[in-house]
Amino acid sequence: MKLAHYQIEHIKEYIDRQNIWYDDIKDELLDHLICAVEAEMETKEIKFIDALSKVLTEVNPNELQRQKLKVEHIQTFKDLASELKAFVSTKKVIFTLAATAISYAVIRFSVDLEEAMKVFQPAMILALMLSFAIPTVSNRALRPLKNAYFISRLNTIYTSAFLASSIINLLALDWLIAYPKALIIYITIFICFVIAGFLLMNKTMLKLKARVA
Repeated sequence: MKLAHYQIEHIKEYIDRQNIWYDDIKDELLDHLICAVEAEMETKEIKFIDALSKVLTEVNPNELQRQKLKVEHIQTFKDLASELKAFVSTKKVIFTLAATAISYAVIRFSVDLEEAMKVFQPAMILALMLSFAIPTVSNRALRPLKNAYFISRLNTIYTSAFLASSIINLLALDWLIAYPKALIIYITIFICFVIAGFLLMNKTMLKLKARVA
């Protein structure tokens, strides 16, 4: 039994009143509720409002949102690992070599290495994040800031990078400065992580465009 347009609109209004932040989660919840209500009406031969009331007692929109975001965060780390593995391939080894060269330059030419490290890490993260600022703000059709898939990846990648750099600066920076070889290894890994995140976000944006198209 298919729901009428006004019945679907009634479900949409319910979803809009919930604390759901993202359009893709709203769409997923709408599809789930429509299918569940249609099934209830068909199998139990009850009215729309009764079927909807029963279904809503079994669905927790906020829990669905939390589970969706959790899945996206975990998948982001898996995809990041795949991107990092690709850095050892012949096609992307140039990124690793460039990261090592930048690491050496930071150490070799810095007058105040501690201060340089504190500026270099957030500056690199912000520089790559800004590459998404213009398309994110200007492309209203994509609405990436309202998409759980996009935001989960953005938060996972760059929050992890900021946390890692902050922890290193607080707990291990003095030790790394005392051992330049270890510092080069750390900076190289950090740069590779941030670049891998940038590449992954690029793919995420392309997938988002493909879904909208």
